[in-house]
Amino acid sequence: MHERTETHTFEIIVHTGSSKRGISIKNGMIDLYTPKRPVNGEANLDAIKIISNYWGAPKSGISIIKGAASKNKVFVVKGRLKAGNSKLRL
Repeated sequence: MHERTETHTFEIIVHTGSSKRGISIKNGMIDLYTPKRPVNGEANLDAIKIISNYWGAPKSGISIIKGAASKNKVFVVKGRLKAGNSKLRL
């Protein structure tokens, strides 16, 4: 018997060059803050790390499926999610 991998899709607004680092969820909207700038994909890589740490998902299971060059992104996260890491909650 094969275990099904959970797949989750999130629309996230990514704020680059921020003094904060973490995730804020308010009124159903997810905002992610990273101090990294959108240069050479650095902000996208940091966003994946933040999502991984926040929900406890492996980085290898997280990808951007829409908006790689935009602040409005759609991420797919594969794997079981844990409750949000309070250290990254803003």
